[in-house]
Amino acid sequence: MKVTFSLIAVLMVFAAGSARADSLDGNWCSKNGQRLHIEGAKIMTPGGNSIQGDYGRHSFSYTVPAQEPGAGGFVFLQQWSEEKMKMYVGADEASARNGSDGQEWNRCAPATS
Repeated sequence: MKVTFSLIAVLMVFAAGSARADSLDGNWCSKNGQRLHIEGAKIMTPGGNSIQGDYGRHSFSYTVPAQEPGAGGFVFLQQWSEEKMKMYVGADEASARNGSDGQEWNRCAPATS
């Protein structure tokens, strides 16, 4: 009986870790050196602004802040796999989703010291 409880505890720990990994939350890097960070409804934009957006487990959208290039534009992020997402930019959600192939982003490599 003790072994069963231990096994359940171990499985719960692994399940909790994989649930976090299967979401858009975290650090993302573009091929041209831009970075962004998503944590729930908060995003640190590529322009370095911390703002609120519309969070879904595998998608995120926000309006580009006034002090960044493309201010007022709509950005839609869609996660494609554990390590890849695409960024779509447009005047509104429909144009962002349908207007281009999107810019590919990857999870940033862990920081090394």
